[in-house]
Amino acid sequence: MDILKTGEDLILCDAPLFIAFHAEESIGFPAENANIALSYAMLAGMSYGLGSFYTGFVVMACRSDRAIPQLLSLPDNHQIYGGLAMGYPKFGYNNWIERKTPNVKWIM
Repeated sequence: MDILKTGEDLILCDAPLFIAFHAEESIGFPAENANIALSYAMLAGMSYGLGSFYTGFVVMACRSDRAIPQLLSLPDNHQIYGGLAMGYPKFGYNNWIERKTPNVKWIM
């Protein structure tokens, strides 16, 4: 079965929201800044009950083909450095595995 013909979304898993973290290529540390912002966006989403996942494949595809950045109307001098799919999770996990308290030796 050809996935392209069926229209099945195996990359974003039908997430209702995709956030692209982009910047000018000439700005210092754009990938690092984008991934820090992405991490905080994930944490903020959790506080609203949203689930999310990093879309590394989409970021890689954007680097090989300008069609996606153009579809998103990004300026020509911008590159996508991070991507986040978000939505309300289909399943919830109410039970957690109990773990032993770690044996930590603090050095001061």
